[in-house]
Amino acid sequence: MITEEKVKKFFNQMRRDYDIAIFDLQDLGRVLSSAMFDDIARKISRGNDTKIEEWLKTHSVSIPGAIWLCFEIGEGTEDELIEQIITLGHELNHTEQWRDYKAFFAIAYAVSRNFRAWAEARAMHSDLELSYAFNRNPNIYWLTRNLKNYRLEEKHIRVVSKHLRVYNHIAETGARGNGVARHICDYWGI
Repeated sequence: MITEEKVKKFFNQMRRDYDIAIFDLQDLGRVLSSAMFDDIARKISRGNDTKIEEWLKTHSVSIPGAIWLCFEIGEGTEDELIEQIITLGHELNHTEQWRDYKAFFAIAYAVSRNFRAWAEARAMHSDLELSYAFNRNPNIYWLTRNLKNYRLEEKHIRVVSKHLRVYNHIAETGARGNGVARHICDYWGI
């Protein structure tokens, strides 16, 4: 059984395991006043009139050394708690990408739609694996439609969609090819 208390402990363990700061809606005032996420949020939300505060309430994002989550950790129904775990898995994949590619990741993610599509597809491997591990049926259509939020063109979304449909068959078997998903499944004993 997934409980609020277990999820809070899990998030604290992931902070230690990945040596990363994790912020959520409870930290919104502090985050807004520190401008920690301000620059990246401005760049990502560029082109729409959404205020940074509103954008942070609906989007999770990773930056070097930190993850912003658009929910209150450990609050909600069991389905919402599982969704929190899956979202953290996705963002931890981006943390690993930041660490592997360093400054190149930031530059390539910002300027190359091809690279951005690749990075999101890789993180979505974790989404698929964790969804199946928690006995949920992932919605590939929703995952790929959500890519419009990343300023990807339709041609990139089609490529990622094909990639995820193939990977979905692998994830369905219970394969744990994604290191973050494997780590999270080990933590939960699934």
